Amino acid sequence: MKPGYAEKSMKNAESGQLHLITSKAGRDGSIAIHQDADLYLGKLDAGQGVTHTLTPGRHAWVHVAEGRSDAQWPDPHRRRRRGGQQ
Repeated sequence: MKPGYAEKSMKNAESGQLHLITSKAGRDGSIAIHQDADLYLGKLDAGQGVTHTLTPGRHAWVHVAEGRSDAQWPDPHRRRRRGGQQ
């Protein structure tokens, strides 16, 4: 496999949404990488939030580069008991 190099400026990326930066096949204008992974950038102002639905069998990792996050997602290993209580 021939090594490659690419860069993409996200300086002017719109706030309040996720932007696909890299993907295995370079879909939707992202940079193609030789990994089965998608990398998104989210620029959020105070009070803004985004939602991302994972495909079954996929996992997520959140990295906060600046500021803080109140990231929340359901625990796939937690089971609900009858009556909706945990």
